[in-house]
Amino acid sequence: YSFGGSGGQISLNEAMIGTIKKYNGEKSIKILHVTGNKHYNNFLEKLEKDNIKLERNIEIKDYMYDAPTALSASDIVIGSAGAITIAEITAIGVPAILIPKTYTAENHQEYNARALEKEGAAKVILEKDLDSNTLIKAIEEIIQNKNVLQTMALNSKRLGNLDVENKIYQAMKNLISPESNK
Repeated sequence: YSFGGSGGQISLNEAMIGTIKKYNGEKSIKILHVTGNKHYNNFLEKLEKDNIKLERNIEIKDYMYDAPTALSASDIVIGSAGAITIAEITAIGVPAILIPKTYTAENHQEYNARALEKEGAAKVILEKDLDSNTLIKAIEEIIQNKNVLQTMALNSKRLGNLDVENKIYQAMKNLISPESNK
């Protein structure tokens, strides 16, 4: 499952063209790529220009309305590194290849991505280094080694912030009435 956040990510879309070309028709690999609404038609035009006729193992969408299901069904997630994306990935426990968007405030996406990389839950590719070959290499380093895949999944799950509603509730309760919660 690959996506560049709710608005899409041009650099990821461009790298996915060659990635799709490589894995198109590969029965053991299923790719679901979400382009972002405003990039969808352009992406399909690029596939057509490159004479890539999609086989059954490749699915392209403009937007994903059920991201949790797509994440849950994925062996690996490729995407940007916004806070919501990181929270979703770690809640489910999916290994990730993260491509932080370079134009974000104070480079926060790179910090998010590096935190997961440091914990062994993700690989990071900076946008300036991203192309099809770099992406394919990162994918293969993960999916061709079951031990790496499983370790990354466990590390991702370990980082998930589960039971967050209760934690927020307890924090609010402590703020309102700190004496009654001791």
